[in-house]
Amino acid sequence: MNFTTTHLPEPDIRSAAGPRFDVFYCLNAIFEAPDKRPPGLVAPMPSRRVQAAHERLGGWPLQWIAAADTLNDGAPNAEFEEIEQSLASLAPEQFALRWLICYLHDQEVANTLLSGEAPPIEALAALPAKKREWLGHIGVYPLRSGSAAARSLEILIADPQAARDTVHVALTDFWINDFRDAWREIEQACQDRARRITELFAENDPATAFRKLGLRAEYDAELHELRALRGGYSLAFDEIESINILPSAFNTDRLWTVDSMSQPVRVWFPWFDPSLASNQANSPPILLQSEEPDLDLVFRALGDPTRLAMMELISEQPRGPSELATHLGLARSTISHHLFVLREAGLVENTTGQGRSKLRLRRAPFETLSMRSLAYYFPQGLPSGRSE
Repeated sequence: MNFTTTHLPEPDIRSAAGPRFDVFYCLNAIFEAPDKRPPGLVAPMPSRRVQAAHERLGGWPLQWIAAADTLNDGAPNAEFEEIEQSLASLAPEQFALRWLICYLHDQEVANTLLSGEAPPIEALAALPAKKREWLGHIGVYPLRSGSAAARSLEILIADPQAARDTVHVALTDFWINDFRDAWREIEQACQDRARRITELFAENDPATAFRKLGLRAEYDAELHELRALRGGYSLAFDEIESINILPSAFNTDRLWTVDSMSQPVRVWFPWFDPSLASNQANSPPILLQSEEPDLDLVFRALGDPTRLAMMELISEQPRGPSELATHLGLARSTISHHLFVLREAGLVENTTGQGRSKLRLRRAPFETLSMRSLAYYFPQGLPSGRSE
């Protein structure tokens, strides 16, 4: 299996193909609520043994994403046998710590939980507001007693070795009996996607390539940092050893992760291409994501007065970043950051006229926003006594 690399001054951006994340992410997709799985997603169903292991671990789908992050020091293009061996050899305490850091993004709080110094609900409440916002996005905050997330957390803290061994046995069973054949069907397409990603970074500056891939982070060449869209997480370029992008058929939430247990760190983007898991593996890669607005991103974009002012100026006429900076009296780097958030929410796009690129508002997200909001917040219909 080939491993392709695009060298940049800082950091290196690499693309590879392998089951490194998808064997875990597939389990997450299988156990997710049916209405959260994208239409056309084809995923092998696990055996009863794997389903029983899922329940023993707490029954929380995201626990498989967390388990994937315990192996962040593995090779990007590792075969399953290497993944299995790495998991089996991982010390239980390290497994538990990495599992917690996956979604807490805070090693101090993770250590507090493992030591029993504070109960989980109290420890999570002590996190900064931005971190709690992220935990709310993934359904962990507020942590409800008796929920699948709380059960999973309690099981991990009570017996890390049993949790690691359960994951190890279930993952091996799932690979042998269910996932191996599914992976073989898409392996060549994933390798093709990895080569296309390498070409994309060769043809574009990294920030543009990030946007075209729909990665949920901002590559800021001016400030030399990588920033998450949610949770307030950021990394300076000099903290990063490499950025690794792996085509994924099952990372439907477009999550990304960081190996924070070493310095410098490695950043991982399992890049979701829906065609890989929907019997369209031989189709061209989908570089731009769905036209359906992401409500979390739209509301985040609309909740900032600077971005609202930028949108008002753009609604009057297409404008370039320099014009926006002049009108609002802001630095170009600040404008660049806000434009990234607006682009990720799908609210603005570039248009070219008279040889210059300018920004304009996109009509489609606004036209569908009201109905999407109603479906999201009132899935059973409008409450009694309410009208549209």
